[in-house]
Amino acid sequence: MTFWKMLKRFIQHERGLFVTYIFFSALLAMTGLYLPWLVKTFIEDLGEHSFIDLDKTFVVKILASAAIIYFAYRKMLISIGDFVETNIYKLRVDILKKIIHAPFHEAKKNDFSALAHHMIQDVSGIEKNLIQLLNFSLFHVLVIIGVFSIMLSINWILFVTVLLFFAISVMTINYLGQHLEYTGYRSQQPIFPRNF
Repeated sequence: MTFWKMLKRFIQHERGLFVTYIFFSALLAMTGLYLPWLVKTFIEDLGEHSFIDLDKTFVVKILASAAIIYFAYRKMLISIGDFVETNIYKLRVDILKKIIHAPFHEAKKNDFSALAHHMIQDVSGIEKNLIQLLNFSLFHVLVIIGVFSIMLSINWILFVTVLLFFAISVMTINYLGQHLEYTGYRSQQPIFPRNF
């Protein structure tokens, strides 16, 4: 089972936690895109008016945005923690059941203590990678979409140029990532029995 299939399985088991994660990531991304626009508007207004004549709601908006960012980021981290903890616990229980209920002839052929050790290490690796992946991945995707939308509204040539460089970098990373995934899969083959 690949990492992405496992993530899909995790999402199917814990849809509520994943929806919560998506909601707070989107709220964080929208607030993150709103703040630079707010500061830009304030600077533009500062050039036209004196500092005393400016709208006093700017400070309130900045503080409200900071409070929303703090709240959304905190809730996003809590939902990631709950999502990963619940799914990793279920995965560990499933692995333990497979090891305990393995036929005796399999236990004689394979060193199940070494197998259990490798599987526990792999699950710990999945847990760390999943937390890192979920921590800001959706937030970054939403911010990129927002920035591209702003670029498109400003100048379509700028949008096409940046999109082209972005597409080239994504294809390069994807190409390198496929080889790393295959290498990781091949390195695990001698450890696990075929029918496990």
